[in-house]
Amino acid sequence: MDATSCRIYCIKQHRPSLRARAKKAGHQSCRQNFRFQWRSGRKQENDVQDFRVLELFSGIGGMHYAVKRILPTCYVEAVDINTVANKVYEHNFGERPHTLDLNQITWDTLDSYGADMWCLSPPCQPYTRTVFGKRLDASDNRSRSLIHLLEQLPLMQRPPKYLIMENVEGFVGGKVHGLLKEALLACSYQLQV
Repeated sequence: MDATSCRIYCIKQHRPSLRARAKKAGHQSCRQNFRFQWRSGRKQENDVQDFRVLELFSGIGGMHYAVKRILPTCYVEAVDINTVANKVYEHNFGERPHTLDLNQITWDTLDSYGADMWCLSPPCQPYTRTVFGKRLDASDNRSRSLIHLLEQLPLMQRPPKYLIMENVEGFVGGKVHGLLKEALLACSYQLQV
């Protein structure tokens, strides 16, 4: 996949005071809003160490690497069902991801991670526009785990403040994309594409 075919979604839970301060300061991008929160005085330097990231569909750790570049002292936990990818992830970062089927994970298990941010890289095959892509969207079994996570999100007692998701360009406009937007807006998240 080349860089032009990838889309990043940054989603954060709506916090009127933070949003108003960010808008007043002229911050528009997700990264700027995210960094603005740390500069605003709400968090002390040592609190960044307490910032917890849950990397779902972790693969070999691309999101882990990106998050650590922005927040080098945050704590990252990873989940993926692919045991081969988990071995590579462990080689790259020294910690083995939890091998869990995200089709079966419950809201209370998600709550138990205490994540401030979720990073998601769900399978792209249901949406890809390549020659081999069937573009089955929600009908593809590989999209079921993301749909299941979206069903669990509103049930959580402590949902993450931020969600970052990446997928291929073909994801936008499909049924699962609509379900994602619908679920996030229902949980008071603000979507930035």
